[in-house]
Amino acid sequence: MAFGRDHSGMAAGRIAGACAAAVLIAALSACWPVRLGVTGVSVDERGQPTAEIVWCGDNRPEVVVLWALTDATLSRTELDTHLRHATVPNDGTWPATAPVGEQVAELGALGLPYRMYGVDEDSAFTTEAVHFDLSELPALPPDTILITEWRNDRYVQRTVTRAEFARLADGLC
Repeated sequence: MAFGRDHSGMAAGRIAGACAAAVLIAALSACWPVRLGVTGVSVDERGQPTAEIVWCGDNRPEVVVLWALTDATLSRTELDTHLRHATVPNDGTWPATAPVGEQVAELGALGLPYRMYGVDEDSAFTTEAVHFDLSELPALPPDTILITEWRNDRYVQRTVTRAEFARLADGLC
């Protein structure tokens, strides 16, 4: 897998387990674990999508989950074709940046909008999700991050600077 890390063995099992647990929790309870951070989407210097994540205190998410959204009810096999994950680098940077270009490319053929969020290893918490379409990414100004907020009973998108994004977790802690 990309990102310069070996995801074999037990680590891959924990990551896959975290994703599966997050999916199962959402499917069974129709609600999410407590939200302790915010996820946004940006593009790197090559124009490739990146997940941008801020979190509260020591609650660093380990995984970014990327969904290709559909209104259809999905079987387990179909669910696997609409879901990808990437590891959040634990390199001391905050906000964290996780390249997700490979995952977006794998799901891009579906032609669907995306929902992306961070989750910890045991699914005890998640981050606020960002909803986006690939067509929105080329229009992002340099060093900005697209986020999704809940306002007036609906989701709205907003573009923020990296500095503004870093302050977003303050209201969630």
